[in-house]
Amino acid sequence: MAKPRIVSATFRVRGQKELLKELEQLAGKVKGEEIVSMLMDAGGAIADEARVRVPVRTGLLKSAIFVGRGDPFKDERGPSILVGVSSKRAPHYRLVELGTKYMPANPFFRNSVAAKKGAVGERIAAGVKALIAKYS
Repeated sequence: MAKPRIVSATFRVRGQKELLKELEQLAGKVKGEEIVSMLMDAGGAIADEARVRVPVRTGLLKSAIFVGRGDPFKDERGPSILVGVSSKRAPHYRLVELGTKYMPANPFFRNSVAAKKGAVGERIAAGVKALIAKYS
């Protein structure tokens, strides 16, 4: 069986040096829960788009799309979130996303990530601005 491909997105930040200075000043004040909440909101843009793009036959695949908290013990970089499709609830999602030799791929999730990259960046930027305003 082929190894499933992982979809990932990278965001570039303009004005990163200035932002990092601001964030260093806030580091002791901002609570991890506030950052997770901001990230959950941003990840929601991808999940919402995936729910619009997913092909619906029974609704099971659509109901398996989620936004969740990352494991704070696994990710030493800090608060994180996951946006994805639960393979326990919809084990067939890989077949739909990647296709088979009998069925063409319908990359609803990858296309959702690509379509909402900008919105995710905007939501994160707005969240960071709000935290800076709150604690400055």
